[in-house]
Amino acid sequence: MDVLKKFLSLKLVFLVGVVVGLVFYFKPSETKKNSVEKRPSSTKVIHEGNLKDVQLFGEKNQFVLSKDLTLADGKYLVGFDYVKTDDRIKWEYVGFRYYDIDNQFKEITVNALDEIRKTAPKAFIYDYQINVNSGVSVVDLIYYESRSAMERNIGDGKHIYYKLDEQKYYSEYAIPEGYPVKENIIYCTNLKELINKNIGFELQAGFKFQNQAKNVNTDINLFAIYPEFKEKMLSGKYWIEPRLQLLSSKEWFDTLLHWFAPRGQDVLPGVKIEAQYSIDGQEHEIRSYDEFKQYYNGQGGELSE
Repeated sequence: MDVLKKFLSLKLVFLVGVVVGLVFYFKPSETKKNSVEKRPSSTKVIHEGNLKDVQLFGEKNQFVLSKDLTLADGKYLVGFDYVKTDDRIKWEYVGFRYYDIDNQFKEITVNALDEIRKTAPKAFIYDYQINVNSGVSVVDLIYYESRSAMERNIGDGKHIYYKLDEQKYYSEYAIPEGYPVKENIIYCTNLKELINKNIGFELQAGFKFQNQAKNVNTDINLFAIYPEFKEKMLSGKYWIEPRLQLLSSKEWFDTLLHWFAPRGQDVLPGVKIEAQYSIDGQEHEIRSYDEFKQYYNGQGGELSE
C-alpha cells in the first residue's frame, strides 16, 4: 500500500510539472512584444583606422598619407566603427571617430546608431558617404529603420547627416554636387586614365595603388622623393590625399605631373587636355598647369588659383 501511495504521489508531481511547463511555454513573451534591437557589444565593434598609420608631409603639411581613414574637407580624418553581420549586409556601422588635424589630432567619438535609435529602435546603418574636399565637413549616414524595411525598399534608405565642424546632426542637408574646383582640371585631361593604365594608381580625391594592376611602372619620382612610402603604398592599403585648402590648383596639378613621372624625369609624358575642353577642339599635350590654362576653353568650370 505504501508503495502504491508513493507511486501516485510521484505521478501527481510529474503531472503538475508538465502543466506548469506548458503554461510557461505558451505564455506570450513580453520580450517579443517590445523587441528592440540591442546596441552591438563594444567587444565586437571593429574600429577602422589608427593614428599610428597617419603621416602629414610637405612644406605646409598639405598632404596626408593614411590607412583606413578618410580625409574630410582637408581638416579631419574619419574612421568608422562597425560590426560584422550576415552575408546580406556584411557589416553594420555603429558610428565613427574623427580627428581634428589642426588641433593636435583631437579625437571626437560619434555614436550615430544611438542617435538614430531614439526614433527608430530597430534601425541599422549600412552605408555612408563623405564628400571629400567639397568645402563642407559632413558625414552622410544611410540607414534602414528595420531589416524588414530593407527587404521591402532596397536602395531606399534614410539619411542622417553629421556636421563635423558643429558636432551636430541634421535630418536634411544639401551636399554640394560635382567636384571641387581645384580638382576640375584633372577631369579635363587624360591624367587619371594615364596614371591608372601605366602606373596602377587610382586617382580620385587622392590616390591609391590597385593591387590587380599588371604590367605597370612604379619606379616613379614619388618613391624617389619618399622612399619610405613605397612599401606602404604598393600594399594597396594606404593612400595619399591633398589638403586642398593649403594648395593652389597649380601646385596640386604640377605636383601630380612630377610625382607620377618616371624616376628622374621632370613631368609625366603623354598628359593631354581633352578636345572638348580645348579652345580649338583638339587634344594638346601639356606639361604644366600654365600650359593647360593656355588651351583651356572654360567648359569644365571656372579655374581656382
